[in-house]
Amino acid sequence: MERSLCKMIFLVMFPILAFSQNNEKILSFFVSDKMNEWKSFIDNNEVLFRDTPEKKLEFVNYQYGYIAWCVGKKKYDEAKKYIEKAENTLDELEKIKFSLSSVYAYRAAFLGFKVAMSPFKAPFLGPKSVNNAENALKLSQDNWFAHLQMGNIKFYSPSIVGGSKTEALNSYLRAKKILETNDSYKSNWNYLNLLVSIANTYIELDNFDLAKKYYEATLSLYPNFHWVKNELYPELNKKIRSKNAK
Repeated sequence: MERSLCKMIFLVMFPILAFSQNNEKILSFFVSDKMNEWKSFIDNNEVLFRDTPEKKLEFVNYQYGYIAWCVGKKKYDEAKKYIEKAENTLDELEKIKFSLSSVYAYRAAFLGFKVAMSPFKAPFLGPKSVNNAENALKLSQDNWFAHLQMGNIKFYSPSIVGGSKTEALNSYLRAKKILETNDSYKSNWNYLNLLVSIANTYIELDNFDLAKKYYEATLSLYPNFHWVKNELYPELNKKIRSKNAK
């Protein structure tokens, strides 16, 4: 009986443990800037994430992170390849009406990436991205990822079409508050990325002190966070010195 009970507990906990282990791997790739290993992980493990809707959505998040990096590095052909894969999965999830708020939020994100890669498509794709983000939030105000995408839309859109760094910040802070209700948020790569987005927004708002606070928050969690430690934080300190010298 005791052995059976232990087995049942393990079976219930296994999906949670597996998610934690996978997320920790992605986090380690993110912190150490080992994007080749991130790519290898999603290339070699896709079949392992096909058996449940929950796993499919988890995998879309890992694809999303890699796609964002590709877009930032202007590896557009690579980004497009993974966007297509991820959107196929979203089609599957939407067909069975699984976690539609998240499905719409990811659609908003991928449309945003397409605009970043082809700005001339903004008049057509931009409103679609906004629509998806709004629909995601209509379905769930507790979806931190939907708030994140609305923040991204507000951050990157020109003010003439509704962009606002202040509104972006409000959305990011809302996403942060929701994400922090999850016990394991500190080991989630999305949380670190969100802190960076908040810091970058404070820089755009000319609030270098709060930007520095958020960069330092990431380093207090992961002192060797490559992106912040070796790029973003030194760049901010240069800006602070330049500002103080005037």
